[in-house]
Amino acid sequence: MVRQACGQPIGALRLRAKRKAARGHLRAGQKGLPEDRNCRSHGNRGWGSRRLGNIAVAGLGGLGKLQEGTVEIAAREVTLSGKAEDEATAELARSLFKKDAPKAFKLADNIKFVKPTLPVASPFVTRIDAKGSVVELSGSVPTDAGRAAILEAVKARLPGRTVNDKMQLAAGAPAGWQTCLAAGVSGIGRLGAGSVQLTDGRAEVVGEADDEALAQAVTGEVRAAASRACEADVKVALRAAQEPNLTWRAARSIDNELLLEGDVPDAATRSDLLASAARHFAGAKITDRMTVANAKSQIWGGVADLGLKSLARLRRGEVVLSRQDLLVRGEAADTAAAATLKEQIARDVGKGYTGRDAIEVRTDAAIWAEAEAKKKAEAERIALDAEAARKAGEAKRQADAAALSEKQAANTAVDNKRKADALRCQTLIRSAAAEGIIQFERAKADIDRKSFPTLDQLTRLANDCPEFKISIEGHTDAEGTDERNQKLSDRRAKAVADYLAKAGVQPDRLTSAGYGAARPIAPNDTAENRAKNRRIEFEVKAN
Repeated sequence: MVRQACGQPIGALRLRAKRKAARGHLRAGQKGLPEDRNCRSHGNRGWGSRRLGNIAVAGLGGLGKLQEGTVEIAAREVTLSGKAEDEATAELARSLFKKDAPKAFKLADNIKFVKPTLPVASPFVTRIDAKGSVVELSGSVPTDAGRAAILEAVKARLPGRTVNDKMQLAAGAPAGWQTCLAAGVSGIGRLGAGSVQLTDGRAEVVGEADDEALAQAVTGEVRAAASRACEADVKVALRAAQEPNLTWRAARSIDNELLLEGDVPDAATRSDLLASAARHFAGAKITDRMTVANAKSQIWGGVADLGLKSLARLRRGEVVLSRQDLLVRGEAADTAAAATLKEQIARDVGKGYTGRDAIEVRTDAAIWAEAEAKKKAEAERIALDAEAARKAGEAKRQADAAALSEKQAANTAVDNKRKADALRCQTLIRSAAAEGIIQFERAKADIDRKSFPTLDQLTRLANDCPEFKISIEGHTDAEGTDERNQKLSDRRAKAVADYLAKAGVQPDRLTSAGYGAARPIAPNDTAENRAKNRRIEFEVKAN
């Protein structure tokens, strides 16, 4: 047996040897010990070869790094045992021992070291951020071996990156810590960037992908790899592709004409839209005013086609695709069709696009009612035109009669001429009144502003024949009581007289009277006839 001593015994080297030559090698090996140690060696004689000495040298090299220890050789197995200051020193002793020992021998070690007391991290958080060319590790790590394993996984999954390790040793790591982090690192490695954060037993993996299939695959792989180690929350967002800034429109008329206009990304999309229009608008007259903008998009064509399909289910309407906003508006045949369209537009619009609608419901009954209303309005227009023609004819007849009277009166006395002049003045005033508008607020004597131009014209006509007095008569329809109608007609006649006086007609030339519904010019059986009976009439008096 050989012993070493450096002030006080620090270890023993046990060797079974047959030759003296080993002693020289032991002395040479002792030089690897620290200089402040006074080391001696004593060996058994009879060791068989120089190889035994080489083994001793290897053992002393590792032994010199330990606080205390032994090297023991038994048969062809060499064992280094002892106590080191820390894990790094223990690893250095092992490496020196294994480096210098002959390869023909089996090597073993039993080196112990005092593990430092680590602070407890609660919660225990470890984070890995991969961005650009840098990967940063922060938070807590339970052991140096765990640190090495995670660094190795990062370098394997994210090669060529600068790795900044800011992790601090701490106690309190959850079970499955390394497995869970490795699963997350594998996921962001597939994505090329992202972050992994393990908080106690819950991991959050965040990243982005251009492809939906890749996003789904990474999500499934990470969850599967971390299934029993921790709870994994994987959030892979799809990067929105830059969509073209185009404005396109499709409009359908009630006559089944379809207009396609605006910009499309490419010629192929234009052809696809025309083909879709032909399929969904059978028999329609299709006008193509689309222009090719030479843009790129994987989604735009599908969104525009969704708009065409929606438009095909409307009676009429339009689709506008502006930037990434799809608007469908028009008339649906019933509530169910409108609800289905609204749901499809919101659900099926492409990612990155928004779908909106302004769809109204117009049933067949509503359309029929509108058509009937139009027919009635047209009939009323024709009736009004006929009435206007009648009034014009009447005015012309009266004018002709006045002209005839005037011609006849030329051969009569002065009184007859005056009567003729008065009649002519009356004819002009009545004609202007008939062709113009004299209306009042409903059930009131307040003159409607639309009547002012007519009354101003009557003022000028009245002043053209200043020698005659003018009687203004008010008439109503038969609705209401006789007393009420008489009073209302009287107030209306007076309101017209007051207007003419204020406009410049001498007040003493004007008289007014109301006759209520006593002098109708038409039966009070229809709204139209009642409107005729609500009137103001003028009589020019020669005397």
